[in-house]
Amino acid sequence: RLVIRKVLHAVHLTQRNRNVTLSECHLYENEGVGLFLDQLNLHQINVANCHISYNRGGGIVAKQSEIRNLQIGTCDIEGNMAEGDAPPTANIWLDATNSSLGEVAIVGCTIQHSHEARGSANIRINCQSVEVAFTKETRHGNITIADNVLSDVEVNVELHHVRGATISGNTIWKGYQKNLILEDCRNIVLANNVFDRNPRYGYGDSAQAKLGVLITNSADCTLSGNHGAGRVDGEAAVVVRNCERMNIAGWTLLDYGSVGLLLDNVTRSRVSGCLIRDDVAKSPGLAVSITGRSEVQVDD
Repeated sequence: RLVIRKVLHAVHLTQRNRNVTLSECHLYENEGVGLFLDQLNLHQINVANCHISYNRGGGIVAKQSEIRNLQIGTCDIEGNMAEGDAPPTANIWLDATNSSLGEVAIVGCTIQHSHEARGSANIRINCQSVEVAFTKETRHGNITIADNVLSDVEVNVELHHVRGATISGNTIWKGYQKNLILEDCRNIVLANNVFDRNPRYGYGDSAQAKLGVLITNSADCTLSGNHGAGRVDGEAAVVVRNCERMNIAGWTLLDYGSVGLLLDNVTRSRVSGCLIRDDVAKSPGLAVSITGRSEVQVDD
């Protein structure tokens, strides 16, 4: 129950911490990070019911740390980045490069702003971790991103080198470059999310808004029951490229523009039970485009 304003980092955890609870706090208008997990060995941290906003270096940021059991719930996290030539950051940025990160839940938050900041993201996670010294295992992943409201950044959700993640029940819009990027990921379930271009949220700068979903160099993923509506400027509403063993089922893609679903160099995969239709464009584009096809089943 603290307000922390106009310092460098509002809360800065370093070295070794255990069983941290951060709740009912305003971390607001700081020059650095709202909650900075910095070169930290940390197990068990709950971040709950906080307002983390307008911190120029990022909202919740983890770097060069060994982190397990990070829970972020029912927070308002917005505008944690600086415009202009400031280094890119994110409202939640978890970077396991040369470190390790696992067992993370981001649930029930409103996370937004600002697409005018270079390289902005709502949730950016990189799990390209290294061996854990005491086990010689590369331990990372097991991520849940569920039931959040995400909008108005360059990329809403961006996962790199993540194994074992569930992205479900989120409402996602106004990703000016992409709504979702998955790169070099495995064993991902993407289910029951809404990717909408709601006309009540005006795009005064709509020429900049690309939107869409991009999945590259990934494998063993289930993509089901998602709903996309509204024109996507770019290759397609959903692009799956250089992937294998992808199960795409029950998607609804409406009024998408040029292409609904693009599969490029995808193997041993299945597309079934989708509704892909554009009733707005005068000359609707392709519902499904497949190039470099190998062992891809498309039916129903």
